[in-house]
Amino acid sequence: MTGINLTLIVEIIIFVIFFLIMDRLIWRPFLKNIADREKEFSTKEREIEDILHKIDEINEIYTTTIQQKERQTQLEIEEITKRAYAKQRELIDMKQKESRVSLAEYEELLKNIHCAHREDFAPHIDSIVEEMYKAITQRKHLL
Repeated sequence: MTGINLTLIVEIIIFVIFFLIMDRLIWRPFLKNIADREKEFSTKEREIEDILHKIDEINEIYTTTIQQKERQTQLEIEEITKRAYAKQRELIDMKQKESRVSLAEYEELLKNIHCAHREDFAPHIDSIVEEMYKAITQRKHLL
């Protein structure tokens, strides 16, 4: 039969002391380090998720702003185009009116230059008629 001797008791005491020393010097810091790293990882993961969420929000704001600016720019282009067409039409109408006035003036000038008025010939009608009668009777050409 084996009995409990002093060597076994000393070995158990040394083992317990060794275990307590290892627990204090190695296992607790090691487990604490692992827990700290897991905590840090979870904190960083939450920060990354928050940053990604903020990126999504900023992207939505950016997209919305771009769309609004594009719509606003399109409306401005349409408005400028409408004003340009209106101004073009106004200039065309103005030039057409000026052309009509000039044309009327030129027509009047041409009438005055190339057409004789009755009042201009009234004093000379008798002599013209006599000359025409003589020319017809003498069969001369009127040129």
